[in-house]
Amino acid sequence: MNLFQVFYRNRNGLSVVATWFLLFVGVALFFDFGGRIIDPYSDSKLQQLKLELREQPNDDSLKHQIRERDQHVRQQYFRRKAFTWWGARLCLVGAVIVFLASRRLGPMSDPSRIQIQGGDPEPSDFHRNSTWGMSAVTVLVAACLMVAVLLQRNGQQDLSAALAASRAVEDSAIERDQADGGKAASALPEIQNVVTPVSAEEFASNWYRFRGPRGDGTSAMSSLDFRWDADTGEGILWKVPVECPGNGSPVVWGDRVFLASADETRRCVQSFSVSDGTLLWTKEIEHPDPTRPPVEVSEDTGYAASTMTTNGQLAFAIFADGLLVALDRDGNEVWLRDLGPLENIYGHASSLVLSGDRLIVQLDQGSKSDNASRIDVLNVATGDAVYSIAREVPASWSTPIVANRDGQDVLIACADPWVIAYNLSDGSECWRCAALRQDVGPSPVFSDQHVVVANESPGATAIRWGGTGDVTETHVDWTAEYSIPDTTSPLIVGDLVLMLTSYGTLAAYDAGAGGEPLWEIDYEDNFQASPTRFGDDVLLVGETGLCWTVRPSEDGCETITESNLGEDCVTSPAVANGKIFLRGREHLYCLGPQK
Repeated sequence: MNLFQVFYRNRNGLSVVATWFLLFVGVALFFDFGGRIIDPYSDSKLQQLKLELREQPNDDSLKHQIRERDQHVRQQYFRRKAFTWWGARLCLVGAVIVFLASRRLGPMSDPSRIQIQGGDPEPSDFHRNSTWGMSAVTVLVAACLMVAVLLQRNGQQDLSAALAASRAVEDSAIERDQADGGKAASALPEIQNVVTPVSAEEFASNWYRFRGPRGDGTSAMSSLDFRWDADTGEGILWKVPVECPGNGSPVVWGDRVFLASADETRRCVQSFSVSDGTLLWTKEIEHPDPTRPPVEVSEDTGYAASTMTTNGQLAFAIFADGLLVALDRDGNEVWLRDLGPLENIYGHASSLVLSGDRLIVQLDQGSKSDNASRIDVLNVATGDAVYSIAREVPASWSTPIVANRDGQDVLIACADPWVIAYNLSDGSECWRCAALRQDVGPSPVFSDQHVVVANESPGATAIRWGGTGDVTETHVDWTAEYSIPDTTSPLIVGDLVLMLTSYGTLAAYDAGAGGEPLWEIDYEDNFQASPTRFGDDVLLVGETGLCWTVRPSEDGCETITESNLGEDCVTSPAVANGKIFLRGREHLYCLGPQK
């Protein structure tokens, strides 16, 4: 008797056993889910202990309880996550057995055509098999539906549940406040303040994102008439060491400078004093899934290539693995979201963007066929998703910009091949233009007439505002092909558009006509930092730390000063209150005229 005959003669029993097995595993998954922690960070007891620690920051007993509770919550979370993983696969095995045991194929559907040693089966056997098969399939369908619902709920991060837990903690604090005369309410100043609206004037007066308030590298300073020298200390107001590496640029709000850093094993956010560089705090960011292997990134990109953003009340940082965190002014974690893992050949580098109460995260990844790229728009106070935009593009490294057109905020995002404008209020598409190819790194800029985009291939393109749908054939006013960057972003200075290549060529184009460059100048350095405007002056920061202040015009480019930072630098400057903040390979610098 061969294996097929053994299975055939015993398929009735196997079907019964597999059916009961499916029921057992399904029930176990159901009851396990009833006690599941959806988000380990939403545990109300852990949040309560953290609030109490704010009131009693020197209480070692509370710190010990927080560590124990945190470890317990994590262990429970990952144990139950693993249980679901194995339960789903056991259900799959049981389903396959039930399917094979209850299915009649080929000659098995006709008893007269089956020849089995020991006698032919009776027709009544086939009737019973059919009955059992139908019953098993019915139970199988129910079990699979239940498991599918469980897995769907387990695979998502239930933001509403986390928010409900946070509200429960706040309600508890309010109740304690009523009992002790206001002490508990004082434990939540930052959480209450995160919903405070921030005016457009406040955003405009702070360097709160990559390349400044407009995202185009334009500062409020009218000129750059000082220089700095690492050898003499001239122009260097202070410098402080930054232990953990990172290629993201600094951001500044008021009296604080923020930096995100990371390597293969560590992620952290730091805050420094604007006045003297004092390190105010360092916050280590732990991943909720410590078993996830580190992502692979290129050495040029690193694990913290994205520039942070802040609204003065919260500071936001994202890392190469897709971990996104919001911290208050004192470095306390307000919320954490895992948007990864991210499939990016070089590593994630698109910087975060704030617009009012919305945090914008461009997550282009994989290839076009993967359908994995998207833009997530989140509520800044809670991390809840406002909406998500699916994008039919491959991985990119460009940072989006927000421009106001006719009273409407428009989000501009770049990737191969599309430049797409979205209505920021609801994520609907306004227009798109096929203007890019290959690995897109430079960010877009805009003027009153155009959106200007650039990439080494196919070149630069000026897209006229307006239109709907695909405007490739109707709204491209000019293109350019020479000295186009692959990393740095364009800069608009009056009637000029400046392009700075990674190999050191600065080219100027007529902002209205494009075409051939008006002039080109070569600098003896490589560049990853994007050029920054100070009125009519432009700052260029080379990879070796050599810096040039230049004054471009239609006729040429005058060098105003040459400076030396004293160490490698691949980040773009932040500018606030007449000072320049630069992140070198090992230090954070504050540059300015010495009094």
